[in-house]
Parts: sequence; C-alpha cells; structure tokens
Amino acid sequence: MNKKSLIIIFILAILIALSLIGWGMRDRIISIFIKTQEQKDEGLLKDIRLATQKEDWDEFGKLMAQVYEQRLIETNKEYNKVESEAYVKATTYLDQEKDPQKALDVATKVYELSPYGWRFNYLKVRALETLGKQAFAEENAQLAESYAMQILTIQYRLEGANLLADIYIKKIEEALKAGGKDQALQAYLAIKDYEVSQDRKDKLNQLARQL
Repeated sequence: MNKKSLIIIFILAILIALSLIGWGMRDRIISIFIKTQEQKDEGLLKDIRLATQKEDWDEFGKLMAQVYEQRLIETNKEYNKVESEAYVKATTYLDQEKDPQKALDVATKVYELSPYGWRFNYLKVRALETLGKQAFAEENAQLAESYAMQILTIQYRLEGANLLADIYIKKIEEALKAGGKDQALQAYLAIKDYEVSQDRKDKLNQLARQL
C-alpha cells in the first residue's frame, strides 16, 4: 500500500469518526487539525527561508520537493512566495555576480531535487544561454552549440533556438566566404526548420539565396 492510499484511508477514518460524534466535538477536532497544519506550515516555511538565507540549495530543493509532493503550494500562497524569494536570490549569481556557471549549478541542483516548479528551470535556461553566448563570442562554436542543445533538450525555447541559429548563420557565412557551398548548404539545412526570431529568419533567407 502506497503513501497516498494510507493518507486517503486516514482521512476517511477521521470523517467516519466525526460522523459518530456530536457537532461540538467535531468542530473542536477540525479546529485542532487546522491549527496543527498551520503550525506545520510555519515550521516548514521557516526551514525554507533559513535554507535560502544560508544558500543551502540542497536543503532548499529537498524542502520544496516536500511542498510540491504534498501539494501544499496549492493551499498556502506563502510557499509560492518563499520559492520566489529563493529564485530572486539565485538570480543574483547571474545578474549581479555575473557568474553564470554558479547560477547553472544551483539551478540544476534545485531542479533535480524538486522538478515541479518552473522558476529554477527557467534560471537554468538563462544560465545556459549566457554561457552559450559567451562561448560564441569567444569563437568556440562547438561549446556554444552544446549549450544551445542543452536548452533545447530541457524544452523547446526560443533562447536555445536563437543561439543555435546564430552559430549556424556564422557557419554558413564562413563556408560561403571560403567557397564551400556544399558545406554552407549542409549548415543551412541543419537549422532552417527551427522556429527562431524574425531577424534570424530574415538572415537565413538572405543566405539561402546565395546557396
């Protein structure tokens, strides 16, 4: 018997017990149950805030996994708030400290422990995009493409597709400059079906006319 079944049986037992006793006692028991849940929430919220303050992302991820697994985030908006606070703190690694690798490590760790929320998944995408752009600027096309594909493996996002388009546009341009039309065509065919921003579509269409 799994945990969910045991919880359902426990709740049914409480309801049956409540139906066998008077309204006064029933209200009292319900009040105690609500108070107990509120105390549990307060304790868990305190632990989550403490983990964020200490930047203990392992502990934070484990605690948020509990929140999502028990569906507490659906019944108490404070859980959504503390997750948002933690996300804002984690984004400082990327936006203020300019350390995309640190942001990526934290986002990956939290998302692996608690893959239910969207915030740290989005931070992971942002960090990968930043690292990919850095690699592209340093003319490391292979590494940049690796970051782009990691984004697209998480889910299809414009950030990943645009980064990939930039890489292949450069490949096409370099191949044409070197007189390698076949190589340029192969690069074009590899990227042409991706949904990318309009400026990149226009550039690819312009290059396609030279093939």
